[in-house]
Amino acid sequence: MAPLKRKIGCALIGVRGYGAVLAKKIKESSCFDLLWCYHPNQETAAQAGVKMGAQGTNTVDEIWDDPNVTAVFIVVPNQWHFSFLKQALAARKHVFVEKPMTENLKEADEIAALLKGKKRIFMVGHNYRRKSGIRKIKEMLEQGKLGQPVSFEMVNSHGGAFNFPSGAWRSKAATCRGGPLTMLGTHSFDTAEYLFGPAKNLFSIVQRTCAPIESPDTSTSILQMANGTVCYFSNHYNVPSCAYVHLHGSEGSLHYVLDSDEISFRPGRDVKGQPLRAKKILLKKVDDRLEQVQEFAAAITRGAAVETGFKQGYRAVAFVEKALESSRRHAVVNFKTRSL
Repeated sequence: MAPLKRKIGCALIGVRGYGAVLAKKIKESSCFDLLWCYHPNQETAAQAGVKMGAQGTNTVDEIWDDPNVTAVFIVVPNQWHFSFLKQALAARKHVFVEKPMTENLKEADEIAALLKGKKRIFMVGHNYRRKSGIRKIKEMLEQGKLGQPVSFEMVNSHGGAFNFPSGAWRSKAATCRGGPLTMLGTHSFDTAEYLFGPAKNLFSIVQRTCAPIESPDTSTSILQMANGTVCYFSNHYNVPSCAYVHLHGSEGSLHYVLDSDEISFRPGRDVKGQPLRAKKILLKKVDDRLEQVQEFAAAITRGAAVETGFKQGYRAVAFVEKALESSRRHAVVNFKTRSL
């Protein structure tokens, strides 16, 4: 995306962790002028402001009242998303909020009501579907190179629960009730619906096993998609880091390690009981986080559509709720949601 003649004034709500990562992408985009950064601790806010070249504040009303702020990026712990979303929409700001959009569907429904009739850009940060390998897989599916998709496995896990700081919000059941289901499973779910269309039925096991945290440290989900594909998600906070997908179709299968530069693709059916030799598909490098920021800017300035808006955000929140319900009931649940 070419640099804009006039940059969009914006603010960053949340300056640590992923907020600091996103701040770099905001700068790299050449689309935004980062005017404010917020943290509830004034010293932290001031330090972040110096580092980011913005005004640090622990008073969010300064951001809402600034007419030069057109857009806000909300990148705070999940329990604060809803409050800041309501304030940002009331202040008539365009909004980018990191996934999951809200903690639950009740909050998501309230956001839907606030968005009704409003001409505001609302984007949710679901970047995994933008990875080069996922984009290539989507292309291969549309071209029929895999035939009928049969099964899809996405593993996205790490051992963070053994290293979370004391009192970290991701370690508490009250603030991250699904653990890796909430933080990693939503990536898997959004990717699956991007590739195969809507989910139909879901069975999940979400539990705490061996990590020293209050929230669950492991989750496993099986989805039956409306098109017949069966998806398996493995999301853990208690294993060595691993992130990959396997996709098996009637005319081929593939393996992709997330963020790698190639896909291993085995095309065609077996010949005399033997599979054909796999071949490598090289991938172009992409910056999925930067792409999101640039798309948000294009939507604000040119009226372009965002790929992951309220609907995709809502579906991901519903996935967490229904997975927790399935685990609680030890039962398969239907994946019906409100019409969007």
